Amino acid sequence: MGVWQFLEKSALEYLIIDRDHDIDERTSPIKSTYAAAKMFLRNYHLLRDYGLAVIAYNHGPKNLVRYRDRVNSKNIGKFLHSKHSPLGFASRNYYSEFLALLHAERYRDELFGIALQTKSGVVSIVRMKHPISIFEIATLYNISLHELRLFNPDIFDAKRKLPAGTRVVIPRKVGESLVEAPQFQNQNTGPNRGIASEVEFIEYVQ
Repeated sequence: MGVWQFLEKSALEYLIIDRDHDIDERTSPIKSTYAAAKMFLRNYHLLRDYGLAVIAYNHGPKNLVRYRDRVNSKNIGKFLHSKHSPLGFASRNYYSEFLALLHAERYRDELFGIALQTKSGVVSIVRMKHPISIFEIATLYNISLHELRLFNPDIFDAKRKLPAGTRVVIPRKVGESLVEAPQFQNQNTGPNRGIASEVEFIEYVQ
């Protein structure tokens, strides 16, 4: 599910899936992209080769670990076409599809007439410490409900309170400092004490 096609079992290592509250972070482009990067980095540390790490994203790293000392980027083609390879059809072609995607992205202007636009921004992923509604979050962070829904498509039911531990993507306005919203700057005092904690700052380019 989602832009990175996470299976539920593998997604649970990095993402929240809460069927009781109708939340599935696999459908969040921002959260799932961050999770995919973490999975890729994990695969690279296990396999010590970027090519194998790409293949492991589709195949899983388990069956590739025993090949890591014999395969590297110089002979990965031979490995992919070997009759002893543990890869099925999809995983065998995954690396070449990845290279084709890189080529299409790099030359998108010449191939498709689509110029690369580099409008960047920053978002924060905030973890809620207590149950809270999206209306309260919108008020506390001074953002519209439309923006909140746009950046959090994984939160399907806006009518019920989000459970403690829910991660919410908060867009940062141009020129706004990368700190918690004013209501949270001093979490030791005031009525909003301890409502949320900042988790990550993520810069994105669209």
